[in-house]
Amino acid sequence: MGRKGKADFSAQADIAGDPPPKYISEDEYKDKDSVSDLSSVAEVIEDMEGEKASCSERYPKQIYFILGMEFCERYCYYGMKAILILYFTEVLLMSDNDATTLYHTFAMLCYLTPIGGAMLSDGFWGKYKTIFRLAWVYLLGCVLLSLSSIQQVQAEEPTLGGCVFSLLLIAIGTGGIKPCVAAFGGDQFRPDQVLEIQTFFLIYYFAINCGSLLSTFLTPILREDVQCFGGDCYPLAFGVPAALLLVAIIIFVCGRYTVGYIIHPGTGNVVWEFCKAIGHAGVNKVKYRKEWKGKYSHWIEWASDTYPRQLILDTKCVLHILIMYIPLPMFWALFDQQGSRWTLQATQMNGNFGNISMKPDQMQIMNPLFILLLIPIFDNCIYPLLRKCGIRCTYLQRMCWGMFFAGFAFYCAGLLQIKVNETNVVTPCIIEESGQTGMIVFNAASSNISVKQGDNEVFEVPTRMVSILQSVRIIRNSERKKKHNETYYAANSNSDHIETTPGIFQISVSSDTSDQIDFSIDLVDCSSNRLIVADFEDADGALILDAILVPDKYEKPDNGMVFASYVFTLVLGDGDLLVDLDSEDYDYHDINATLTPTLMNYPESEFRVTTWLEIEPGSYTACVHEVDSEECKSAEGLDIYNGGAYTTIWHPITPGTEENGVIMDEHETVPANAVPMLWQIPQYLLITTGEVMFSITGLEFSYAQAPASMKSTLQAFWLLTVAGGNLLVIIQTSVVSPRSMHVDFFIFATLMMIVAVIYVGMSYWYTYIEPSDYILEDEEEDDEKKEPIDGDDRSSNSSLPEKENSLGMTNMAMDKSDSDSD
Repeated sequence: MGRKGKADFSAQADIAGDPPPKYISEDEYKDKDSVSDLSSVAEVIEDMEGEKASCSERYPKQIYFILGMEFCERYCYYGMKAILILYFTEVLLMSDNDATTLYHTFAMLCYLTPIGGAMLSDGFWGKYKTIFRLAWVYLLGCVLLSLSSIQQVQAEEPTLGGCVFSLLLIAIGTGGIKPCVAAFGGDQFRPDQVLEIQTFFLIYYFAINCGSLLSTFLTPILREDVQCFGGDCYPLAFGVPAALLLVAIIIFVCGRYTVGYIIHPGTGNVVWEFCKAIGHAGVNKVKYRKEWKGKYSHWIEWASDTYPRQLILDTKCVLHILIMYIPLPMFWALFDQQGSRWTLQATQMNGNFGNISMKPDQMQIMNPLFILLLIPIFDNCIYPLLRKCGIRCTYLQRMCWGMFFAGFAFYCAGLLQIKVNETNVVTPCIIEESGQTGMIVFNAASSNISVKQGDNEVFEVPTRMVSILQSVRIIRNSERKKKHNETYYAANSNSDHIETTPGIFQISVSSDTSDQIDFSIDLVDCSSNRLIVADFEDADGALILDAILVPDKYEKPDNGMVFASYVFTLVLGDGDLLVDLDSEDYDYHDINATLTPTLMNYPESEFRVTTWLEIEPGSYTACVHEVDSEECKSAEGLDIYNGGAYTTIWHPITPGTEENGVIMDEHETVPANAVPMLWQIPQYLLITTGEVMFSITGLEFSYAQAPASMKSTLQAFWLLTVAGGNLLVIIQTSVVSPRSMHVDFFIFATLMMIVAVIYVGMSYWYTYIEPSDYILEDEEEDDEKKEPIDGDDRSSNSSLPEKENSLGMTNMAMDKSDSDSD
């Protein structure tokens, strides 16, 4: 459009000679004197603001059932979604990128299916039947997801089939009812209840986030703190949300048979007619461009020869609104990464706050928590204060500010990720084909040892009693630059290291109390290894050195877990050892430590090693016992922290005997996560502020601007923008080669800022639709031949909104309630 002004949406009504009906704006509503001459308006005001009017009289009883149903349904959806990314990575063993792709594919489907729900609602079943019937499809998907997870948590090679089918049913169900619930609630009000409808949408959004808050907090607890089928209890964590969905259906049905709903039946397949009208108009414009040139002011009117005037008028309104939807997917591309990349970021952070431990997927609770705090602040403080100061923001201006806040949130996330990356460990093969390998030396002997590799200088490894971390890293380097080695060792500044040339390592180890031993080891490229040295008594009572070479775990575990391995240098003869770990919340029993061949093959040497375990962080009591005995040879306390890798060595105080007891040394070879999860709070606050200004406003905008016959349809198009945002993330993760997470955060933030600036310009030229714009006064004229329409005929009958600056910080002639009517 070329100028700010009144759009020509009811030109056909003007031809009939009837003036557009008077519409009561919010300003007129609040300024009773300006409309005191209108008895109808006075009656409306008395009904809506009368001092004796109670809340129950102003708000239909039906909406309480709708809000209760929405609370339970959102508990189900957000509870299931909160743990979904970890289910993909922990149970289905997907990579971070693949899990992110599947997560956003599911989210995209959840926001594509609303189109089908809108078609069923507006065209066939009506809103009530659509919600009721698709809710059962939704429930079936939730139940199948819970049941299929039982098999997957026990499977050695999990499959995706059951999970994908369940998520497809959930997407059909939840997506199908999404465009109907809010609009169905709005249908329970009278058309003149402008402010009540606005308040309903705020409470509706409040109910959504109450359900989200509780489910995001409780579902991770059910997942992690309850153990079943040998691990985290995903079946229970998925099952409880399914039960809440059943409660939602019961509440919704009870509303029908107690207070009764205002139910509008389907009026025909509006979406399909909408699409056909557009197609027919396009064909006619090409076919009759010469004969009908200048006949119509809007191209959609070229379908007037076949389709009724009301449909043409409604379609014109919807097309006018949909132009403003084009940039919106960018916001959702950022917003929905809270459940994927922000959760994965939290797995790299420290969730311990004193005696409180927060799980990575629980950080999502910040969003609904801030929503519940910010909604009343914006509704009762910020917006009224701006209006009182003469600064009123329209729908689109608020949405612009929401976009800017989302961009700021991702800049914060990127800066935080840079800080997190400083504590990450660089693996030996971070550079492809770099000729890297790594080895860490543990001294479990009773005295200091000296280690020499080839012709390199000797370096000392202190005895186990000297320091907590008694280890030295050896790395061979054929191509890697020195600065990368410095990065590699930054995670363990107490360790010495030497650089070597490729080839087989010749190692010599000696101590003050034992003879030197010599052996060769072949370290494979891109591998990490542990060389564990201990001393034993031979048949003559002399101390001898021996060693084993076993795999190291030189990377951080996913999802805030801990890598742990246990080594024993106890001489017990034949047989394995078992380790039992017990804490307040978790138990790991019968961890098997098996005999491992030594490098020197001395018969007196006995090393027993467990495989690498992935366990929960916490404080554990470790009991070591033989297979056929429950008597603990050692009961020690272990403190392990999320993100770390720990090698714990048990050995006798006196080599070769247990007479003086067994002691334990715990080595943290990969540092635990150091950056607190609470540092994510600023980014959650920023993006939630953006959500309040963008999403809530967009919900109102879609309902208020839509023609009566297409409210569910426009709600579906609004939700379709969410699908578009998830598609952008899918493209980024699937097509673009993997980058560091902070780079992606900065790219998304910058794109959001660019789109927000563009949207400022679009909102400047947008004209708001009033109810009079899509009401035909004379329905009998539907079949009359259309005359050429002057697009400016109505400009003299309607006031032009005041010109606004780029962010709307001036007085506006159109407030958000100016078109809230049905």
